[in-house]
Amino acid sequence: MSSPSLSDVASNDGASSRRSLDGERILGSPPPLNGLTSKSPSNGDVHQDSDDLDPVQRLERELQRTREEKDTLATQYRNLLAKLTTMRTTLGNKLKQDAEELDRQEQLVQQLTAQNEDLTVTVETLKSELIASNEEAERASKELEATRSRALQDTRQRAEAGFEMERERSNNLQSVLEDFQAAKDHDLKQAVKDYEAQLLQVTQSLAEYKSRALNAELQLEESSTNNTRVQELEKEVKEKGFLIGKLRHEAVIMNEHLMEALRRLRRSSTDTNVDRRLVTNVLLSFLTTPRADSKRFEMLSLLATILSWNDDEREKAGLQRNSAVHSSSASSLPSLFGRSSASSPAGKPAELEKTDETESFSRLWVEFLLTQAAAGEGSPPPPKSPRTPSARPNGSLPSTPTQPSSRLSPIGLGGSKRLPSFTAAAMASSPDLQLSSPPRGKGKERAAS
Repeated sequence: MSSPSLSDVASNDGASSRRSLDGERILGSPPPLNGLTSKSPSNGDVHQDSDDLDPVQRLERELQRTREEKDTLATQYRNLLAKLTTMRTTLGNKLKQDAEELDRQEQLVQQLTAQNEDLTVTVETLKSELIASNEEAERASKELEATRSRALQDTRQRAEAGFEMERERSNNLQSVLEDFQAAKDHDLKQAVKDYEAQLLQVTQSLAEYKSRALNAELQLEESSTNNTRVQELEKEVKEKGFLIGKLRHEAVIMNEHLMEALRRLRRSSTDTNVDRRLVTNVLLSFLTTPRADSKRFEMLSLLATILSWNDDEREKAGLQRNSAVHSSSASSLPSLFGRSSASSPAGKPAELEKTDETESFSRLWVEFLLTQAAAGEGSPPPPKSPRTPSARPNGSLPSTPTQPSSRLSPIGLGGSKRLPSFTAAAMASSPDLQLSSPPRGKGKERAAS
């Protein structure tokens, strides 16, 4: 009820304070501008000038002084007008903000006033209800007291009558009660003893069950750990089984490739299987090597072996003197293919010697590449296993295996070991012949992956 009047008073006070501030700012004396002061010359100076100068000069000086004062006042007026405009703008914005804030405060006051009125009505209603409830409670308490007094009086009368009757009964039952009490005490003591024994037994059972539960928890943890380990092992077994199957499949494929290579090598003959690039490189090296170099004889011997020259061709090339020394010509190349005279026994049949001489150059070339690769890597040659992947050192041998020729040569020549010497020298002197080491470790890398 009184809140709107307070808000009106507050708004009126704020407006009056703002008007008083505006009036003080407008009516206040402006500061001196441009170093000029508003001090007027003294009367003594004016009279002295008027005495010294004629009226025209005096009027001109007064006119000049009046103009200066006018300019000063105009400047002050403009400055005051600019300040007044700025103050109006600032005060206008501030008044707008104050008005908005005042409106918000008035709305808030109205809301709070409405809430206060609602709460006041609610409090009054609750007070009236509380008064009515108190009156009802007083009436109920009075009725309860009257009812209780009547009930107590009736109960007392009945109790007095019964008391007399019970006294007689009690006297009769006193003796029986004493006997019964004695028997009851005895039974109670016996029951307490029995319960104590049962409690002790239950406590022991509880301790035993706790120990069993602890052991069961430990076994459960151990079994969970074992289960995790078993799952990991099962996963590893599955991976190993998959890897074993993959390796078996690869072994089967490699075995098929090896059998196909053996079949091709057995079908091929030395008359038709000649590496053109190898012959070209050896021939060019032979032509470019000086005559005094002993490697020319080795290169010519290599060409004779590759092209399978007969005795007449060897005699024409100057590799042997006559056909009678055919057996010595075969042993004149001990260092060419690494054959040693001791490797072939003296009692070897002539048919095996001829087979050894006319053996496929592809097998000899594969042996040479394997030996060079093993020597270059500082490790022994690849193991004799059917799982070893086939290497392709030359483009003319697509199915050449990487196994030593002892596995591919006839049974009688299986123990011969070939060590390259002149062939390596001939290959080193050839600029176009490049030896690439066969790929190794593929099977191990796949098994490791």
